[in-house]
Amino acid sequence: MQEEKVYQPNDPVNPLFVQDNIYVEEREPECMAQAHWHSHIEVNIPYGDGVEYDINGKFFRLPERHLGLFWAAIPHQLTNPGKCREMFIAYIPMQTIIAWSQLQRLYRDIVSQAVLHSRVEYPMPIDQMRRLVDEFNRNDDALKAVVNDELQLMLKRASAYGLEQLVEPVIDSDDSVKEKRTSQSQKIQAMLEFIASNYKQPIAVTDVAEHVHLHPKYAMQMFKNLIGIPMKQYINRMRLMTAKDLLRDTERSIMDIALTVGFNSNNRFYIVFRQYEQCTPKEFRNRYR
Repeated sequence: MQEEKVYQPNDPVNPLFVQDNIYVEEREPECMAQAHWHSHIEVNIPYGDGVEYDINGKFFRLPERHLGLFWAAIPHQLTNPGKCREMFIAYIPMQTIIAWSQLQRLYRDIVSQAVLHSRVEYPMPIDQMRRLVDEFNRNDDALKAVVNDELQLMLKRASAYGLEQLVEPVIDSDDSVKEKRTSQSQKIQAMLEFIASNYKQPIAVTDVAEHVHLHPKYAMQMFKNLIGIPMKQYINRMRLMTAKDLLRDTERSIMDIALTVGFNSNNRFYIVFRQYEQCTPKEFRNRYR
């Protein structure tokens, strides 16, 4: 009888891990028994020593206090933690990166499946890292919003200091596999960009598929395989991220916000909002008043 695998609650390969939420943690890195993958953008900063990885068969070392960044849909495995005793790890959904409009160049590098790291030590003292994780772990929506903003600022700062490729975009030696991966990457990038430009309109899955000249069923399957969540759910998440910002930071009516972010009725907005956020838009707004 095969031994049942025991997952940690925050393990990205845990089926219960929420694929469309930000998650941050601080822990001692360990050698991974095998490669795994998930749909998030992963940010790593090791403290105390550098760490070594195998990214889809290519090895690289992330120096101490340097920020590493990659799309975790690529099979990856930490192979040598060295003397590192603490590592900051952030898991950021792809739709969140796209919503951060000033990071579009970074997003394109990530979608090309490059592995990036900061050219210099990232200026985040270990105490600041611990505070960020502590704030995230508190059951406080306002603090989680602050953590979201700080992660965005972190990537902006890393981009400003300069990012280099530790591993070139993943390419298979088999030309047919290479061509297929390149084609899928281009299709996914086109779908993500179309959604980012049009999610405030009443678009449907068929509109996205038509834009990239694919059958809707094939487009949906490709999207879910590479991004980790269904396309319809992804579009709703994009709309809700904007809606939550407007609810928190403006006095606009809930009906106005619903129509602004792409819902065709107030009722539909309430249904989707409650489904994803476990509260109504009004209840969410009241938390920040």
